Amino acid sequence: MENNITNGELFDKFLELSDMGSVFKILSRFEYVILRKLIKKADENVEQNGRVYLEEIKNDLNIPMPKVSELIQAMNDEGWLAWKLDSNTRKTYIEVTENGREKCLLQREGLKKISNRIEKELTDDEKNQIFTSILKLGRIVNEERGETEAYFELLSNKSADNLNIISLLKPKSTVHYLKTDYFLQKAIEILSESGYTTLPVVDENGIYLGTVSDGDILWYINEHGMDNLDSVGVKDIVNKRRNPAVHDFDGNHTIINYIMEQNFLCMVDDRGCFIGIITRKDVIRYMKRRIESRRM
Repeated sequence: MENNITNGELFDKFLELSDMGSVFKILSRFEYVILRKLIKKADENVEQNGRVYLEEIKNDLNIPMPKVSELIQAMNDEGWLAWKLDSNTRKTYIEVTENGREKCLLQREGLKKISNRIEKELTDDEKNQIFTSILKLGRIVNEERGETEAYFELLSNKSADNLNIISLLKPKSTVHYLKTDYFLQKAIEILSESGYTTLPVVDENGIYLGTVSDGDILWYINEHGMDNLDSVGVKDIVNKRRNPAVHDFDGNHTIINYIMEQNFLCMVDDRGCFIGIITRKDVIRYMKRRIESRRM
């Protein structure tokens, strides 16, 4: 982290993540942030004669290409940007027009009072601390944006019919589970080894019965002590209501409705035999990949 952050750098980062709509009279906050980034990038790309390519904008702003095109087209219509085609590379690039630079400068002048107060009232150490925090906040927002969008798409059940959720099944052979003839001492060891707080329970025929959690075991210890952990069976504490199973023939809508209520689903076949699990984390990741693929 460099010392002596300028008020301009701090203010620009602050604007990207803050809501200051009331002070933007010439451009919207988003328009201003984009124009500032484009002007800075154009001025830095001397070897490209001030050209900024669409792919650069997409990567710099961390937004999908269709959204980039929409924003650039709107600004082109306003006369702030010129949308051109490089005859050599056949790539589309952007140039900020004089009108765009003027608009950005006018808005910048209107924000100077706030910027100057930041410069005047904050020490270098305070500016560095805030700048570091803003960068960290921006990183967190960018990292979580995709998963949050995937979660809301999952929540809304959008496009459920087109999902291949069954492909996310972790087969029984690859996951930890408990058998009804295990004693609690062994159950504790398997829970600890698995890294999970709850595991499926099956009987001697492989029929799914329910789950046992570390909380179930702690409840038993609290009520009965630790003397019988090597003689009391998992079958005596299995919870048969907490994690209802889904069948391998259930539709996506059913699976999604259940996964919104549970961290993982236990799937069974038509005989009720446990065949594996689907985790909410894997579903969210799957949705996130679908969303990202639509942006390409």
